[in-house]
Amino acid sequence: MGDLRPASLDTGARRDDSELLRSDAPPRDVTVLVTGFGGFKTYATNPSWLIARQLERVLPPIIDPNNPSRPVGPTIHLLVYPEAVRVSYPTVFSIIPKILSDMPSPVDYILNIGQAAGRKYYSVESLAHRDGYKIRDVDGNLPTVEEKYWKNEARLPEILRPDLDTEEIFARWKTNVDGEVDVRLSTDAGHYLCDFIFYTSLATKQSRTEEKKALFLHVPGGTDRASIDKGALAATSLIRAMVGDGSVTEHNTEITYAEDDANGIMSPS
Repeated sequence: MGDLRPASLDTGARRDDSELLRSDAPPRDVTVLVTGFGGFKTYATNPSWLIARQLERVLPPIIDPNNPSRPVGPTIHLLVYPEAVRVSYPTVFSIIPKILSDMPSPVDYILNIGQAAGRKYYSVESLAHRDGYKIRDVDGNLPTVEEKYWKNEARLPEILRPDLDTEEIFARWKTNVDGEVDVRLSTDAGHYLCDFIFYTSLATKQSRTEEKKALFLHVPGGTDRASIDKGALAATSLIRAMVGDGSVTEHNTEITYAEDDANGIMSPS
């Protein structure tokens, strides 16, 4: 399934984390698994995968300008799955548990990224659905078997939510992007593969008796360089907000909710 070691162990690491840490600030490394989807329907190239593979593999701690000798927050290691995930219910159902079980130690957070072609903004999803999937995947399948497993064997609820304060994360995210990106909070992941992989990530975390620290990021459909760069900024800023690495939070930030795009306007995944 490819090398999912933290980038600090890879030859592509861009800096030595130890240079950013002082003797009075021991490392507090955090790992984040990131996935992106492959093509589907009329979209041969999925921007979610282009964004995921472009991300810096190590996000160093924030440096407080008022106290530059002491970094704030952990070093964040991004474990980007090395292939675009097939837009297939059986693939997603099997691959997320396999990735997590193959890890030498538990992954702290998960960020799944997918495309919402009808949207011009970036949205973080706040919940995922167990069933109600009526759109076939790229192989013509519906997740009938998977839905039955979750409902009857795993006895999971219809809706799963992350063990994270999504409104607080959104406030930090909006502050982090500082107006460069239109970001919103969403309560409808679309009942397609985006919703499905989000539920699978949360369900897998729960089955492993781990905190459900997972989020889903919907990105617009643009695949040009400017769009991918903007998507990478949105994703990196969301990861920092999710981890809570010392970024400033605007507690009075107005929550901007995504439009209801699930009824035909949006092409999720």
